[in-house]
Amino acid sequence: MSSGYFLALRWPIRWRRSSSCCRPLGTRMTGIFINYRRDDAPGVAGRLYDHLAKSFSRRDLFIDVDAIKPGLDFVKQLDTQVSQCDVLLALIGPLWLKAEDEQGAQRLQGDRDYVRIEIAAALKRDIPVIPVLINGADMPVEAQLPEDLKSLSRRHALELRHTRFAADADAVAAALKDALPKRKSRWPYMAAACLVASIGLGSALYLWRAQTPPDNPVKVPPAPAAADNSASQPAGQTLTLDDAKRKIAEAERKIAEVEGKTSPPQPEAPSAPAPDAKPMPGIEGITVALGNPRDGVRQAYPQAADSGS
Repeated sequence: MSSGYFLALRWPIRWRRSSSCCRPLGTRMTGIFINYRRDDAPGVAGRLYDHLAKSFSRRDLFIDVDAIKPGLDFVKQLDTQVSQCDVLLALIGPLWLKAEDEQGAQRLQGDRDYVRIEIAAALKRDIPVIPVLINGADMPVEAQLPEDLKSLSRRHALELRHTRFAADADAVAAALKDALPKRKSRWPYMAAACLVASIGLGSALYLWRAQTPPDNPVKVPPAPAAADNSASQPAGQTLTLDDAKRKIAEAERKIAEVEGKTSPPQPEAPSAPAPDAKPMPGIEGITVALGNPRDGVRQAYPQAADSGS
């Protein structure tokens, strides 16, 4: 009776982890099926499995069941197991051919021998089947094999010796890497996905900015204009002569106060009258040029002249 190890390598999506679980559509699974006979080389099979797990990832390791569940066709079940692998390792030890069943018949010649069923299914699929000779075992010749295993004798075999186990196991791992179908790199798909994501993000940002109204500029209110002395004067009202004189006198007084604080008062020099000017009779302190005296007064005090006429 045989027991198998199944090292599954999934692409492009890893899927957990049971031979009975369903995989998503479109996924690709490649794997290594280790076929061995339990009473021939059980310890070597487990040791080789551990070594291969270093190269092919222990997370994807599957162990074939020791027995088929009751009520199921064991031939179909084994065929299903083998149909999911891409390479089969046939471990052949010194007792591989000599193993007998309970009746004393050669196991390999029986129709219910697990080892025979698994190897025959792989040969029928025409996938790589690599014989591995354990501890100096001889490669079986065609005459020693049943009809469905005769092509196994024509497969190139590798050795797995106890004294050179690590080196021989590395050679087995290298042969498996060459036999497995080449898988496409994920980088082109990842680069394309990043490009599509960048384009989508840029488009979304552009549409968002296009739909967002522009910011309203902040309007700074103008500074209030300086108060004008004429602001208190109602619009359309004319100053009287007395108001004008009073404002002029008030302005002159303020100017005099400022000048008195900044500099000492200077004696006012009498201004000489113009040679062609003379005092205006009847108006003290006002000197006008020769000519019509009323014209000079009108020019000096237009408002007063208008009110007197």
